[in-house]
Amino acid sequence: MKVSIVILNWNTLDLLKRCVDSIEAHTDPIFYELIIVDNGSEEEGTKAFIDKVADIPIFNETNKGFSGGNNQGAKEAKGDYICFLNSDTYVGPRWLEDMLEVIYKYPKRGAVGPCGNPIRAEVDGVMYNFPQHKGMVAKDCYVPTLIGFCILVKKHVFEEIGGWCEDFKVGNYEDRYLSEMIKSKGYELWLSAKADLTHEHPGRTFEKNQIDYNKHLIDNKRLFEEKMEEINNGKEKEN
Repeated sequence: MKVSIVILNWNTLDLLKRCVDSIEAHTDPIFYELIIVDNGSEEEGTKAFIDKVADIPIFNETNKGFSGGNNQGAKEAKGDYICFLNSDTYVGPRWLEDMLEVIYKYPKRGAVGPCGNPIRAEVDGVMYNFPQHKGMVAKDCYVPTLIGFCILVKKHVFEEIGGWCEDFKVGNYEDRYLSEMIKSKGYELWLSAKADLTHEHPGRTFEKNQIDYNKHLIDNKRLFEEKMEEINNGKEKEN
């Protein structure tokens, strides 16, 4: 029951180091493989670090986006489960075991996430209320969508839906679309109330690379709504 942990990096070496250190401290190495996809980082020391710690290092000359980079990593995954983990997270004891316990219990559970966001955080000068935050639920439960800072998905489910949709550029809303696609195949999305993981600063990659978070949020929201309209219209024609 090996897990392939896929981490995408783009000029966040300090955060990546903290993330990897926490994984090494709190995860049995027999239990997982580490795949790091670097999306054309320019920070000195990035390649040397990734070559040192990753079981499978992938280096892109240009940024392939959140979806494109994660799909690259997933293609190399050998585990029965794939955990997509942001570089701006860090994990604690039993973080992976707790999520695996939730997803393993029932075949219809296709993906699971932790409660790891802050309740509120400022991104690009705007204060956001974040879902899937710490203390959100008291026990494991079904949810309508999962947030992309950490998603553990069964590999066969991920392959069944065709992976991350690469129409979404840079980042935002591709996680919601992934969630909808998983549900469209009859699988459920769940939260682990106990999984110890922290997404300390949502939007940090945008900030470090001087990307307009709000513009991409608006553009990808519009694209998500268009795609959902197409899916719903297709369902109406079938009926």
